[in-house]
Amino acid sequence: EEWRQPAVGEPRCFNVVYTPLHDGDGTLGVLVSAHDITALQTAQSQLERIAHHDPLTGLPNRILLDIILQRSLKQANREGGQVAVMFIDLDRFKAINDSLGHAAGDEVLRQAASRLPGALRDSDSLARVGGDEFVAVLTGVKDPANLSQVASKLMDAVSRPFELGGEQAQLSCSIGISLYPDDAGSADELLTNADTAMYEAKEQGRNDWRFYTAAMTAQAAEYLTLVENLRAALDGDGLDLVFHPEFDVASGEIVAIEALTRWEDPELGMVPPERFITAAEKAGLVRQLDFQSLDAACAHLATWQADGIAPPRLGMNVSPKTLNHADTPARIEAILRRHQLEPSQLELEVHERALLEAPERTTASMETLETMGVGLVVDGFGSGSLGLRYLQALHVRTLKIDGSYLKDVSGPDGQRIARAMIAMSQALGLDVVLAGVESVEQAAFLQGERGVHGQGYYLARPLPAKDVAAFLRGEAHMQLTNSAAG
Repeated sequence: EEWRQPAVGEPRCFNVVYTPLHDGDGTLGVLVSAHDITALQTAQSQLERIAHHDPLTGLPNRILLDIILQRSLKQANREGGQVAVMFIDLDRFKAINDSLGHAAGDEVLRQAASRLPGALRDSDSLARVGGDEFVAVLTGVKDPANLSQVASKLMDAVSRPFELGGEQAQLSCSIGISLYPDDAGSADELLTNADTAMYEAKEQGRNDWRFYTAAMTAQAAEYLTLVENLRAALDGDGLDLVFHPEFDVASGEIVAIEALTRWEDPELGMVPPERFITAAEKAGLVRQLDFQSLDAACAHLATWQADGIAPPRLGMNVSPKTLNHADTPARIEAILRRHQLEPSQLELEVHERALLEAPERTTASMETLETMGVGLVVDGFGSGSLGLRYLQALHVRTLKIDGSYLKDVSGPDGQRIARAMIAMSQALGLDVVLAGVESVEQAAFLQGERGVHGQGYYLARPLPAKDVAAFLRGEAHMQLTNSAAG
């Protein structure tokens, strides 16, 4: 193949064949035949580019990244240098697609792809490996401490506003950094470790970078085991429920009972709820967890109702990731109908901090549930900064005030703060529950507050499902109230 420059026009590529011509006395000359293969060469180059580059951003794709990494590691082995991989993930990119559309999301990716190389050297490489994830490969690294400066420049590049056809979007990114040969012995391991470090940066609050450590791999392995065992528990009836009564402390009557999911795994033992619920949210299992737990809790309530001992309401915590789905009200309605329960018998609890993370996406489902007659409870109220106007917009029925407000009610200052929280809630027309009642002083304080309900280990501990019926039939709750008064 030979490229030739014609007198006029672009260079052309020819497939040239040289054939010697002979007679009996020797070579007479050479026959030259040439075929113009410019179109074929151009097509092959285009196919090779398509195979090795991301069509949206024009950056190298995962296939070409692997080639770059293999080449970089061989160079490091020859020259004794280090290779760094930076795994870059745009934080909350999904919100751009959800709010502004996929065309806007594509434009963000194009702009990010044009900005990020500006934070790198000419000898470095940047690839897009899928979705909102990019990978930078830095060769000839002499001082790993300098990588923090590079990470900072990459974050600055992403933090500038993205102009999206009259709209502006502000993003951040999380970065994981892994080094060859210190952290990994192969290209795949180097990428995996950088990815692990990036997720650690996200876990610590996003908009930051983390260097890989061996402990991260152990944590990632533990997480994978946790998720797989949780998936097996969900598929095989491996979760249990306990029920925590809620009282009108003045009268001693049970006004509600809250269902709480518990998990004792054969391999891991008793797993704390905050641990397996967080894992379920990250792994996309939380909707299955919420609906299975709700169905089981409603089955128990239906049994108690048939026996004539059911408490007025059943409470259940749900993840905002469950509420964010449009089909959630219909699925809850189907569960209630299956167990012949009224919507007014159910209260769904969502923690205040969870509402603060995505307030706009929970409103539609919560409005539909409120219209159905399902009660909505904000759990842990006062632990964050949820606006009172937003509470009214969500049609909340009950505030479950964070237990920290009861800690100091033995003194006048603590009582004034607790009463102020109660008065504010009641002024909004909301029912009030004080959680975390753990002492006789706290129970006695609540007895003097009209219309306030309480829940906590002093009044009653969470009960296994098999013990609830006997508790509901007995007088234990009255005895607790009398002991508080005494």
